[in-house]
Amino acid sequence: MNTQKITATITLTLILALALTAYQTINLQNQLNTYQTKIDELTTQLNKIKHHYSGNPFTTAIYPGQFQAENISGMHWYTWLSGTLYNRTDTLAYPEQSVSYIIFGKDVDGDGVYDIIYAKNCASGQIEFGGECNAGGVDGSNASAVIQAVANALSDGGIIRLKAGTYLISTGIMIFSPIKLVGEGMFSTCLDASTNIIDVITFSSAGTGGGVFDLRIVGKNDASSRGIVVNNTPHILISQVSIAAGECIKFTNGSHHGRVKSSRIYALKYGVIYDDDSNGGTVEACSFAGENGTWGRPIEIFVNSTSGDITIRANYFEIGDGFVGENMIYLKGDECKIENNHIGTTRTGGGIQIKLEGADKTIISGNTIMNSGNKSISFVTAISNKVEISNNYFRIVFAEPAIYADYVSVLNIEGNIFEIAASPTAVIESTANSEHVHVIGNTFYSPINRDIWSFKGKATDIFSNNKVIGLRGAYGVSIAKGNYINGRDPSVVTLGLANMGDLVEGNYIANVATAIQSTTAGARIIGNKIVGTTVDGIISGNDNQLIAFNYVSASSGNGIRIRSGDTGIILVNNDASSYSISESLSVVHGNKGFATENSGISSGLADGSYVVHGLVGTPATVTLTCLNSTYDGVPVIVSWDRARTNSTHIAVHIYWANGTVITDPVIAVSWQAKYQP
Repeated sequence: MNTQKITATITLTLILALALTAYQTINLQNQLNTYQTKIDELTTQLNKIKHHYSGNPFTTAIYPGQFQAENISGMHWYTWLSGTLYNRTDTLAYPEQSVSYIIFGKDVDGDGVYDIIYAKNCASGQIEFGGECNAGGVDGSNASAVIQAVANALSDGGIIRLKAGTYLISTGIMIFSPIKLVGEGMFSTCLDASTNIIDVITFSSAGTGGGVFDLRIVGKNDASSRGIVVNNTPHILISQVSIAAGECIKFTNGSHHGRVKSSRIYALKYGVIYDDDSNGGTVEACSFAGENGTWGRPIEIFVNSTSGDITIRANYFEIGDGFVGENMIYLKGDECKIENNHIGTTRTGGGIQIKLEGADKTIISGNTIMNSGNKSISFVTAISNKVEISNNYFRIVFAEPAIYADYVSVLNIEGNIFEIAASPTAVIESTANSEHVHVIGNTFYSPINRDIWSFKGKATDIFSNNKVIGLRGAYGVSIAKGNYINGRDPSVVTLGLANMGDLVEGNYIANVATAIQSTTAGARIIGNKIVGTTVDGIISGNDNQLIAFNYVSASSGNGIRIRSGDTGIILVNNDASSYSISESLSVVHGNKGFATENSGISSGLADGSYVVHGLVGTPATVTLTCLNSTYDGVPVIVSWDRARTNSTHIAVHIYWANGTVITDPVIAVSWQAKYQP
């Protein structure tokens, strides 16, 4: 009985234990299911925001918009509130560095363009605008809307960081405060507006200190599209930006001190414009390359007459082959500087490289200028005053002048090097519309000899201290002084200085057919050295000219030639290999190789004797003095026998005072003879 009870008790206990175990197992499974559901919910949320992390928390960004400096605390804690991911760790201790907002995106379809755009407030750590949830009520699929929302939020200015990637811009972005829009490199961050004719970015009354940095802007392939417009906003800086548009950058309406630096400009119509009282700007270290199109010829930099004081420095201008460009630089404004640029083309034809129209006090200095399609520098329409072109290197490979001085007053061209690889009429040409063009201290060089003028000027112009190799010197200028001119081959280079004006002094001229020819009455040709001429060393060209102290060693032809009809010529103290005198001279003396005066003492003379006078022609006057007062106690008389005097000898009469001729060769005579051409 007792055994049965014990057995029943044990069995009941086992049954109860199994039941309890089964209950606990079921309860545990339910708890596990609950936990799994929570895990699944968390996983769904994480997948929804695509927020994955792997790697070292001290070196790897947790999310695309994060600076790595955020991670110095290790892992971050996040809270999902009302559709916004809230970075609690950043908020509490580690806010973003140096920027106001970070904009980044996600390429959903893999086409290389961001489909969803996020704007993170770097003070709060929130995705404040855009994203999948359209934070801030802004469409996250519209990059223009997200960027505009951020710009509107920064009413006092700030910095917007655009992460690397391509953002499709459908409407223009307006900025009204001093905002810096910063990308991650002109080849990494791209604002693509190629599908719409818009002004991609406009600063309008946006204070001072804003700008665009380190990104690329692609406008529509149309002359009406514009990249960056700066309106009534001074001190804007555009740096490390690549822009392709109809008008790439425009400063207007009082946008003073606008700077463009280290950027790439691909213009259809205008590269950089300063207009409507936008002064004091700088374009520096940029690359310009015109784009082909059907909208006309692009002007890379244009300064309108209402603006000025623009510095264009250390830029690179190059136009592709076959492109017909207009003007790389077009200045109407005053006091501009064009310095240390490379201005060249690979095209076979095109426009003027630098054009000035009423641009006073312009300085063009230190540039390398390669003309292959048109004039390198040209002055047009309205007079430009007080312009300096100095220390540039010109290479002329097209038959147009390097400098066309039309409509300019007081132009100094100084210290430049001109390498000539083509045959324009003149390397520098000054027209009747200009005055006071001074060409000083330049070098003109042609690898092969060319019968073209280095400078074709006029009566108010000066050509001095220049070095000319393989070319003619100057034509038509008022003063030519201190130049070195070597034509190298007189059979090719026909003239050194021609149609000269007031003064031709101190020049060295070699190996040209004719060295100096002046057509101005009263001109002074003084102290020149001439060698190797084959036609004329110096030729007169008008009345009352002074030709003095010149040295002429002709290879052939005349050393100095005075033309028939050129009256009143003064020829003094020259040293020439030969003389050709076809007109009476006003004054002539002291010319080596052209004796016009001589004197001496001759003895052993009798009546009818001859004395060698050594003059270049028959003397016009002869003075004789007898050195024997008497002969055989009778006074002696000597006289000039003009009829028998010739181009080599003076003939003399010698007789006693009673009229008897003296036939004995015993009389000594002092003589003076003068030749008058």
